[in-house]
Amino acid sequence: MSQRKTPQGYQEIELLAAMAEEGCPICHHVAGSDARYFFWFFNETYYESFTLDALTRSLGFCLTHGAQLTRTSAGSYQLAAVHEVLVRRIRARLSRYRAGRIKGERPGSTLAPNDRCPACRDREEGTEGGAFWLAKLLDDPAGADRYARPGMLCYPHLGAVTPRVSAHTLDRLLTTHEAAMVSAMESLAKLRAELSRDASDGRQDLVKALLPALRLAVGHDTGDSPYPSLHQAQASSEKKDPVGDLLEGLRRGDACPVCLEVRRAWLEWVGWLDHAPSRVLHADDLLPTCPEHVWSVVDLGGAFLAVATAEQALGATLSRVSMAVRLLKPTPPPSRERPVERLKRVLWGPRHRLRAAREVLAHGPRCPVCERLAVARDRILSLLFVLLEDRQHLATVESSYGLCLNHFSRALVLDPKPEVRAVLAAVENAKLARLQWELEESLRKGAWNWRPEATGTEGTAWRRAVLRFSGSLSELAS
Repeated sequence: MSQRKTPQGYQEIELLAAMAEEGCPICHHVAGSDARYFFWFFNETYYESFTLDALTRSLGFCLTHGAQLTRTSAGSYQLAAVHEVLVRRIRARLSRYRAGRIKGERPGSTLAPNDRCPACRDREEGTEGGAFWLAKLLDDPAGADRYARPGMLCYPHLGAVTPRVSAHTLDRLLTTHEAAMVSAMESLAKLRAELSRDASDGRQDLVKALLPALRLAVGHDTGDSPYPSLHQAQASSEKKDPVGDLLEGLRRGDACPVCLEVRRAWLEWVGWLDHAPSRVLHADDLLPTCPEHVWSVVDLGGAFLAVATAEQALGATLSRVSMAVRLLKPTPPPSRERPVERLKRVLWGPRHRLRAAREVLAHGPRCPVCERLAVARDRILSLLFVLLEDRQHLATVESSYGLCLNHFSRALVLDPKPEVRAVLAAVENAKLARLQWELEESLRKGAWNWRPEATGTEGTAWRRAVLRFSGSLSELAS
């Protein structure tokens, strides 16, 4: 009998407690990571060199954390101070880029993000730590006996744990997960069959019923989606005018036109899916499968779409788990096998099967919504490049909002013509120059000795700065 060990650290004790709860132990483990990160960010680390350097490398916060930060004015002074430094640094890099690309440098690499959003990276580090300690627990009989009673890993975190556990533990994990996922699929099928077409009540009960399947497939809902709700979608016109729509977005001057197009694509795609069950028989190939988009669609869409999305996400991950289970099983030897081949099968077979199973679990299924939004981003940028080749649109672009740093960086990576790149860089520099002045002014007026001065619109420059870096899918970025 294997010797049972007693957990030695708070990480193991915390994960053992999490395994006693419904849902994914690592999702529970990292549930408060954003709150912890921003508590220390606002109170201690916001002006430390390592924080400023990290935000420079990532070109600010990501879309999700940018939206989260602008929902409240808490920390506005710290955000103004941080982004004043970031704007100065980005303008310096931009001036070097405009002066001429360094020989041998990849297109756009000077202003490309080369690191993750610091808040995202903090969560990922927590996930890595949780996966490390949970793997140790699962390889120990004392911890293994408590797994799936009732807590079970979600598919994304299962992929983080599997490289760290033994082949025996992995086989046991996958067998347990496959059975649980099959059972959850059966429950979803019953739920869909019982769902009344005119049911408008019981939304909370429906989501609660979907939780076991969703938590197995994509993990817990973080509740911080940056995507707009479907009621904000406008009635689609029979005749679309992509060029006219882009020019109209440029003339608005209050939002990144690429963000507006991504927003429109999201509302159109998910709005179509929300009505698809009553119009077509099969739309599974269009449903999201990544955690971010699955939870956004479940939270924002109708009942039928929520159930269909849960089924698709769970089915896509179940197929990968089942594939990994099959890969771990040894194949029967051929009727005639030479001694060398038998030795190779015995020595290398288990290692190869284990490596193949882990590789299957290391990646999630493709997400059609991710692909659609990426296409919307790149196609509207390519249209913008075309418009800039016609000088009659130059004034419209120069007077526009310009691009958020996220999409400006992407535009440079796509390597437009030098004259187009020069216009985009000049416009971006001009917008950042004004933003820098506003941030400096807001910080100056925040000093005690200037308190008689009234605060003007520069008082909200911190919010515009966050959104200038991260982008926004709300209707207005300013």
